[in-house]
Amino acid sequence: MFGKNHPYEIHRYAPYWKKIVIIHVWVIFSVVLPGICFAMYRLCSQTTSDKVVSVYVINILISDLIRITANGIFTTVSDYITFSYMWYTYLFSVLVSIFFMVCIAAERYILIAHALWYRTFREIRTKVIVSVAVWILSAVIVILTSKHYDIFQDWLLFFAFLVPFVPELFFLVGTWRALSRSLVPHNDQRHIKAILGLVLFIYTIFALPAIVRIYYNSETGLEGYNNFFKSCDILFPLHPLLDLLLYVLMRPDFFSTFFCWFCKHRGNTVTINLTPSQV
Repeated sequence: MFGKNHPYEIHRYAPYWKKIVIIHVWVIFSVVLPGICFAMYRLCSQTTSDKVVSVYVINILISDLIRITANGIFTTVSDYITFSYMWYTYLFSVLVSIFFMVCIAAERYILIAHALWYRTFREIRTKVIVSVAVWILSAVIVILTSKHYDIFQDWLLFFAFLVPFVPELFFLVGTWRALSRSLVPHNDQRHIKAILGLVLFIYTIFALPAIVRIYYNSETGLEGYNNFFKSCDILFPLHPLLDLLLYVLMRPDFFSTFFCWFCKHRGNTVTINLTPSQV
């Protein structure tokens, strides 16, 4: 189904490397699954009539849950049909996660640079509409990819991974410049910058290697498999771990808790009064 350009055809790998990849994937699964379940429980339990948690973070965690499950199955099974469906499910979850990263960056940009618009943008109905649109768009891309087994598949995935980098960078720079002119408290500025920095970092270390890999496959096929590809096999399953870190970082009390812990272990007696961020 995938042809020689399929970038995740692990069944063509050397047997010893395939075993390493399988063990690595299932170790990540056993670590990430409890973390995702706990994070989703915490987010849902914090939802009240007057407090709306980040819908986009919940969607990212759902996509991570789908991803680690599909990744564990398609790296283990030998049945070709099951492998095919699980790989496309994995690809679908990756695209969903990338697009919601852009949504988080856009939300922070609108909050700082266009505060008047944020009242409308933060409504739960708007977020649900955006979320549904992201899931549909990702599904459409995957369906088009599954229907074309030639160079079109590679270039479609190439642009699907590359295009979000432009708005991601725009929102980061725009938010950074808006913060320098705003009256937002310093602690909140640091919180927002850390979130956007982590979002861009996650995209850079996972999406850009995938872009390079897809382009390389479109030109040479799997005959050019090398150490860079092996590094990607180890790197890509780590994505959900950083998504959990993003969930922790987006908690309003993250910096106050972190600095209290830091000062306690340093033996400082300085009292730190930090107001939890509301963004």
